[in-house]
Amino acid sequence: MSSTISSMQSLNCRMNKSFPRKSCVTPKASTLRGVVPAERKRLVSRSTRSQVKFHYTNTSDRRSVAASPYAAAGGAINPPSAEPEDGSKIGDSAATASVMKAVMGAGCFALPWSFANGGLVLTTISLVTMCIVCLKTLQFIFKARDVKLALDGSKTLSEVENYIDISELTLGGKGSMVVRIVMCLTAFGVCSAYLVFIASTFVTIASSYNWPLALQSEKTMIYVISPFMIALAWLRSISGVSIISIFGNISVLVGMAFVLYDALKNPIALSSLPLAVPTQFSAYVGSVAFLFLVHFALPDIEANMVERKNFMSSAGKGYWLCALICFVFGGVGAIGYGPQVKSVAIAMLEGGF
Repeated sequence: MSSTISSMQSLNCRMNKSFPRKSCVTPKASTLRGVVPAERKRLVSRSTRSQVKFHYTNTSDRRSVAASPYAAAGGAINPPSAEPEDGSKIGDSAATASVMKAVMGAGCFALPWSFANGGLVLTTISLVTMCIVCLKTLQFIFKARDVKLALDGSKTLSEVENYIDISELTLGGKGSMVVRIVMCLTAFGVCSAYLVFIASTFVTIASSYNWPLALQSEKTMIYVISPFMIALAWLRSISGVSIISIFGNISVLVGMAFVLYDALKNPIALSSLPLAVPTQFSAYVGSVAFLFLVHFALPDIEANMVERKNFMSSAGKGYWLCALICFVFGGVGAIGYGPQVKSVAIAMLEGGF
């Protein structure tokens, strides 16, 4: 027994040159002969465990841990995690909140118009379908990444953190370039939509307070606002707009609350709303898709989780909570304002409460 342990420790010392010589010493057989078998076994086991612990805490290459005879011995000894713990990592609940923050935005204010023009039933079905499709395609993205990592082996999961990294890994250089171009076009479309939203909101304010007629034109307001939007492109760090982002999220929630309150004051116009208008599908589906198609922002959230394997569960909770909020807001807004609801619901607040 003592010779077997001595040979194992000798092999361990040769594998790890950083071992101090004294740590490779085992109880000699002569010192164990006078000990009862149970006590002898306890001493040997304690000596072996202390050396294994020393090996794990002092080796500079964790791969040598997995290759050591201790790690291969039926999984009796668990190697440390491949990724160090980081206090900046987020949990499952924080990931769900981050997903909801990515989904919810000013685009929600177009939902009452979508429900009023696309039909209450058809728009609801479209909302649920888009939510399912987005979650499924998101799952495919991560599955493709994991399969490619398993087949390739040249990269680790910690090296693939965002949407561009995944595209380079799975599609190669040319495919990744196509993804970059599409992302630029998407960003351009999103910025354009927000520009129209900001302009229409300013026009509503200008009309309520009888500002000059020039400022009551949506086209004029777009020309006025565009230089400020372009100036934001000069920011080299997204942290520069973090405070504005927080203020914007609060503003969206407050605006949605005001719209719901104002809509509920009006007589119910359920009879004047259609259940389904398929011919308007192309007009309203963009407002629904605009909310959930945020795939390019989600890998960054997943990469910052403590347990990355739990991301799809967190994303599912976030998506369905957003779908429920959008259904309530869009449906109540459409029923309260009726067919005359504007494309940006907050514009219905002109004149105050």
